[in-house]
Formats: sequence, structure tokens, C-alpha cells
Amino acid sequence: MLFQIGDRFIPDRHLRLASYLSIARRRYKNAGLLDVNRCDSPITQYFQTSQELLRNGALDLAELKIMNLLAKYMEFRDVEKYAPQLVSRFKQRLRTNRFDDYLGVQCELAVASSLLTKNFQFTCPDPPDFQINTDGSTQAAFIECTSVHVSADSDRDLSYKIGSAINSKRRKGYCKSETGLVIDVTNVMYHSLSSASPLDPTDIKDRFCDLAANSGFGAVLIICELGDVDSRCFKTMYQHLSIKNPSPELQTVLDHCFPNGKYSVPNAVVPQAS
Repeated sequence: MLFQIGDRFIPDRHLRLASYLSIARRRYKNAGLLDVNRCDSPITQYFQTSQELLRNGALDLAELKIMNLLAKYMEFRDVEKYAPQLVSRFKQRLRTNRFDDYLGVQCELAVASSLLTKNFQFTCPDPPDFQINTDGSTQAAFIECTSVHVSADSDRDLSYKIGSAINSKRRKGYCKSETGLVIDVTNVMYHSLSSASPLDPTDIKDRFCDLAANSGFGAVLIICELGDVDSRCFKTMYQHLSIKNPSPELQTVLDHCFPNGKYSVPNAVVPQAS
């Protein structure tokens, strides 16, 4: 169905998505997650990009971005209900103009959502990012989150960023068998698409499995957000780089939140920022 506004005919899908984007903007502002005066913040730019896609008629990509905004908002509300003391820290980092902080909190929200879905109780000592209680044990499991990113497209093989992240984190005091390291690679996956060496999760595992296994962490995983064009939603995918002698508590968390298996999104797009 088409609606006429002046001399323009606009599909009802366009109007529906514009309404969803308006709802998302209002929810983010009311929750204190969006400061429209910070035009250079990644979250503000994400809203602007979504608006531009709508204006240009790129409805499939616009819908993916808008649905992602709404899904991230629901993740935030879930964390807010469970651990309201964490909300102020997440809010500040979501509004920041520092891209590394913004990406870091996105990774933490994804992990927190996964833990809550599986009914794990946790705190956020920072560092590491999560201390997780498991039934039947007085010992805790831990997860540290990090993200790797570049600010622009590059002809370089960006997989070096993942090795750098592992090497940096392995020097920390929490690098032990009871701790899992989760690396968000969404940004470098996106920027690698324009290079001669687009990244592939299987290739990343082949290249860095030995480094991950010898890092001292009980497990090292990469995660990436992908837009599923067919189902019109975003999915957080993960790949084990290594699981080596994890503590029983960490193994329990991995079995429930990041189990072994093969997962794929046949018709996928990688977001620029998530």
C-alpha cells in the first residue's frame, strides 16, 4: 500500500519503520541512553544512519538497524531489572563519544543478556566484567569482555587485532582457568569486507587457536553481531577459539550460554556499529 504526502508516494512499510524509529528514539531518550546534544557519539550516529537509510529507501537495512536498536533496548531493560546498580555505568558508556567504550558495553550487554536468559546470578567486579555463581559450588566463574575495532576501512588483514587483544588480556591477573575471555569482532568484520582479506570466523579460529589455548584463560571466544535479512533481526553469533582446562564452574557457564555446535546465518549482513 502507498500513501501520498504532497507529490511523494511512500510505502506503508516506510511509514511503519519511521514510527518504530521514533519509538526507539523516545525510549532511549527517556531511559537516559541517548543524548541528542552529543552528535559525535556512536549511538547518536547509529540513529542518524538509520534515518538516512529510511530516507534513501534502503528499507531492508533500515529495518535491521531499527530492530537492533529496539532489541538492545530490551537487553538493557532486562539488565536494569536484575541489577539496577549497574545501569548508571552502562548509561554513561552508551552515551560516550569514545567508540571503544561504546563497543565494550555492547559486548557486556550481550553477555549479560545470555547469562540472564539462562538464569545465572552474577555481579560485575570490573575487572573482570562478570563474576558468575553456579549451583552447587562455592567457587565462581568469571568472564572478561573486550572488543576490537578500527575507525575506517583498511586494506590490511585485520585479524591481527584479535591476536593483540588476547596478548593484552593474558597479562592480567584474572587470566586463569576459571575465566573466559569474550572478544567482540563485529567492527573489524565489517571493515574487513572492503579489503582483500575479509575475515571469516573459521579462519580466525585456525589462526589463533594455539595462542588462545596457551593464553592461560579457561576459554577464549569471539562473538559477532549479524543481521539476518530473512528473519529481519540481529543475532549474536559466537565461535570458540579455545577451551582448555576450564574450571568446572566456567565449563557450566559455557555449556549453558555458549555450547558447542554449528550455527549459521545464510543471508547475513554485518553492521557498521552495534
